[in-house]
Amino acid sequence: MTQQKPVKQFTEEEKKLRAQIERKHGKTPEQLYEEREKRVREAIQLQEPDRVPVSLRMTYFPAKYTGIHKSTAYYDAAAWKAAIIKTTMDFEPDLYQCASGTTSGLVMEALDPPKLNGRGGLCLPIFLIRP
Repeated sequence: MTQQKPVKQFTEEEKKLRAQIERKHGKTPEQLYEEREKRVREAIQLQEPDRVPVSLRMTYFPAKYTGIHKSTAYYDAAAWKAAIIKTTMDFEPDLYQCASGTTSGLVMEALDPPKLNGRGGLCLPIFLIRP
């Protein structure tokens, strides 16, 4: 007996983004993903892709690009997600990586790790302090 994969249920926001992508490119996000993956694989294998793959490696650029405070990455997950979505939708990279905003600012405050409070390590940069 074969098991079927569960069908992905998209949120209304995801449906709007999918429709926007399909209108702009005339392709589904899955088709674009396949094209981008092929482009990156060909470059890694030293073959000639259809164009040079673009890798968008960001830290706080989505905050600067969308005009929000950098601390949003740690204290307002919904706003940070929206900033990342806007940035990636506008720049359309083949690869994307953003290491900022992967932890909760409130949790880090409660844990008080030495690396962030100056005892035995680096202090939390002033631009990350909650506004």
